[in-house]
Formats: sequence, C-alpha cells, structure tokens
Amino acid sequence: MGVVQEVHPGADGVIRTATIKTASSTLKRPVTKLCTLPRADYKPILPYGLRGNMVTRTTI
Repeated sequence: MGVVQEVHPGADGVIRTATIKTASSTLKRPVTKLCTLPRADYKPILPYGLRGNMVTRTTI
C-alpha cells in the first residue's frame, strides 16, 4: 500500500499515471492499477449546519 504523491496527465490532459510513495520506495503506476482505500485516521469535519444532512461536493 502507498500514498499518492503526484498525478501525471497524458497528452490529452487526462490523468494517466501517479507517483506512489510506499514504506520502502516510490513507484510510478498507471491509474487503472490503483484502488482507493479509506484512511483509518480520516474523520470529516462538517460545518455546523450540515451535520445529519446529505453532503455533496457542492455543499461544502
């Protein structure tokens, strides 16, 4: 497992590869080979009025 450090677009401007930092190295991998996992220490902080409501990218 690793953490995405950078993303790299192709000639068409679409993200095609990413630089991943692992415990022992740094790798460049195609995004089609990546899988997102939830972070164990991630706790979203919502503004007071949004708690208990549906939250979208445009809400915050």
